[in-house]
Amino acid sequence: MADDDSNDVSEFQAEGVVPGSDGAVYGVRVQDGVEQPGVLVRAPEGSPVAPGVELVHSEHLDGNTFRLTTLYKPKGPSRVATRRYRTNYDAVFGKSKDTDWN
Repeated sequence: MADDDSNDVSEFQAEGVVPGSDGAVYGVRVQDGVEQPGVLVRAPEGSPVAPGVELVHSEHLDGNTFRLTTLYKPKGPSRVATRRYRTNYDAVFGKSKDTDWN
């Protein structure tokens, strides 16, 4: 599932629970000496992954510290739409009957 063979490992310092969530926690991720805010949310089995979301395996170390191992990290734009699709609707689907919205 990962885009490459090397899984990134980082640490996550949980700071609190996200109100109204089912166990999601917010905190700070430290990776390669860079700190960035983030949220850890349990991914339900079989559910789709939203664009731009990174999948990680979390391991509780101690206190509020977790070790994160990246399983999947999106790269670049969506792979569903080709450049031709994004730039030329008529070539893909044919001339639209209703062109007033253009």
